[in-house]
Amino acid sequence: MANIEALRGTALETGRAESTSVKWDFISTFSPKHGAAVGESLGPEAIAGHLKGENGDAIKVDHFDMQLDSLEKIMSNVSTHEPDVIGISVKIGALQ
Repeated sequence: MANIEALRGTALETGRAESTSVKWDFISTFSPKHGAAVGESLGPEAIAGHLKGENGDAIKVDHFDMQLDSLEKIMSNVSTHEPDVIGISVKIGALQ
């Protein structure tokens, strides 16, 4: 069994039934300082991979990237998903 740090936010820690997945949404921001170049959002992808590897079907992860979709579309999807946890990856230069 994985250590307790890997189980934070999972079905085991929250007391949910094993059949109920904990839903995570990750949102990656866009930085106009990097021009039109599309970059990879490796941080959220690495975290998502770790969560899935440690928790299997007890975790459901979705990742939205502002390089590819508008904020309005992303927020609509997040509202529909009703995640338990939202993670935001802010790229250098994304904030004014």
